[in-house]
Amino acid sequence: MAAASDGIHSSWYQYSGVGNRTGILEYAVAPPGPGNLFLPEAVPAGVPSKRTEYITDLTRPYHNLLQRMETAEGKETIQSYTWDTNAVFLREGECVSAYLQDELGSPVRLTELRSGRQTLYGYDEFGADLFGNQGETQPFGYTGYQPDRTAGTSYAQAREYPPWAGRFAGRDLIKGFTELPFTLNEYGYCWNNPLILVDRNGALPEWLEDIGKWVYENKETIKDVIVGGTIIIGTVVILSDVAVAAGLAPETGILGTVGGYSGIAAAVLAGGLSAGGINELTGSGSFDNGYIGGAINSSLVFSLVPKVLNPYQANALGGGAGSFVTDLLNYIDDPDAELEDFLENRYNWYFSAVFQTGIGGSLDKLSSSVRLGTSTGKGWDKIAGIVWDAYKTVYAMGGSIMTAGLVNILNSPSVS
Repeated sequence: MAAASDGIHSSWYQYSGVGNRTGILEYAVAPPGPGNLFLPEAVPAGVPSKRTEYITDLTRPYHNLLQRMETAEGKETIQSYTWDTNAVFLREGECVSAYLQDELGSPVRLTELRSGRQTLYGYDEFGADLFGNQGETQPFGYTGYQPDRTAGTSYAQAREYPPWAGRFAGRDLIKGFTELPFTLNEYGYCWNNPLILVDRNGALPEWLEDIGKWVYENKETIKDVIVGGTIIIGTVVILSDVAVAAGLAPETGILGTVGGYSGIAAAVLAGGLSAGGINELTGSGSFDNGYIGGAINSSLVFSLVPKVLNPYQANALGGGAGSFVTDLLNYIDDPDAELEDFLENRYNWYFSAVFQTGIGGSLDKLSSSVRLGTSTGKGWDKIAGIVWDAYKTVYAMGGSIMTAGLVNILNSPSVS
């Protein structure tokens, strides 16, 4: 947003080359007139009635305001902010105040430590100001956005967010999935789930971040479970299939049912081997980590289609989950890795899901439209099933190469 007016004041906004807001020039409108939310062609004139300058942390994509300097009527006010995940302290002169936030990162209480004076804040589900005091004494509001009284919107890094509308004012640069219609609204906030999701930078809901933090805190246990579970499940499927083929167990019953998933086991093996090789060759991590991610990718795709999810949904889930797990295991093995480094890979998981949805989903949709048998059937049905299992294996390897390869090569040390 370049400029805005509420009919009494007009504001012009300044930004750095990386898109961070660096300042605001506010002018009085004389005589007062009707407000205009956006004034992209307006040119400021005269001396501003208030000047605001920001110092930001260039290493953080959001929650990066370090200092705010306001000059109005010859008086200068400077506020400095201390951060953890959210804002922790505000310092203005000799006064220090502490923030208390809710689960979404919205300030609900600001306490001045010396006097004990408190300021309370309230929001509805989409962040509308219930107490009418956002932005008066400190700059942060709903989920850490910066409310602007002139525009009536909140600065959300990539876009402006009018909380009274529950929608962003600008179009989303990241598009949704055609098979998931609720993601296609380019103006919607958090896919209409503001109590579960949070969009801290106006680009993508941050549900992956919260999941990533929990997983990272329990990383060693999760790795043991993933490795052990992969080995156990694969062994059971293969042994069941061997027992059925050798006539040691009937084709019906538990062993026969489990053995019928041998095609999935082959796909998991192929996907794991190819993704593991790519992960090691690109220098992103070990073969084991890539293998586990590729195996999870293939197992999700071929076990969920078509009974649970359609091919596009299953490929989106498989591609994103496989990339996520491989990145997680790579960072678990890196003693110098920081949580922020791990979370920066969330766009890789998104890219993997999008890429595999488009390519893998289309191929799988085409192939699944042809009815094939199972490898545990009889006659031509058995032959068709074997062909289908072979296709799964080749497809899993190709899907893993395309998905894991592109993501890992782009992030390998030799490229970056």
